[in-house]
Amino acid sequence: RGLLRLSRFKIARNGKSSFTSIPGEGPVVLWDVASLPAWAQVARDPEAYARGVRNTIETYTAMSRSELDVQLHEILLGADWVCPITPQVLFGLSGGLTVNVVDWSMTHATVWTDSSGATVRTDLINGSDEDVVLGASAEASLRCNIGDEGRYFVEVHGGFAWVDELDVGAGTATGDLDLTSWTAGGSVGVDL
Repeated sequence: RGLLRLSRFKIARNGKSSFTSIPGEGPVVLWDVASLPAWAQVARDPEAYARGVRNTIETYTAMSRSELDVQLHEILLGADWVCPITPQVLFGLSGGLTVNVVDWSMTHATVWTDSSGATVRTDLINGSDEDVVLGASAEASLRCNIGDEGRYFVEVHGGFAWVDELDVGAGTATGDLDLTSWTAGGSVGVDL
């Protein structure tokens, strides 16, 4: 009719009409479940073992923060070209290849808090490296000499610098470091 297997214990009934387990000497196999007393036949119902209660005891929240520190050292291997437009106005171009030394360090911190806001755990992971990457830059300038001698001048310039991307990371925090940039500026000066 049914099969009930009890491993390493036997079901017994004590005088208070409750159930307890008694250590056995090995597995017990009952081939005829109907031969059990009525109080033990509830074990045939799989729902008696499938029921469970789920309680949320605590909720934890993780907050992460990453900080990245980058130092870029650029060496330009290029050339300058200057062309006079008028005796007082000069147009210039410069550009070439760059060798870039990128020194970076990254800190990734994760703070776990419970429902009351108290910190229960803090994880801190550091990552750093020094990479050498190639790039290129180009710049245009316009200079206007002031006065008859051209000793004083005003200059405006703008350019573009491309640097190959780098992969950075610390623990689970990763990213691409893009150092490509546009530049613009102006100056007032004196030729000595």
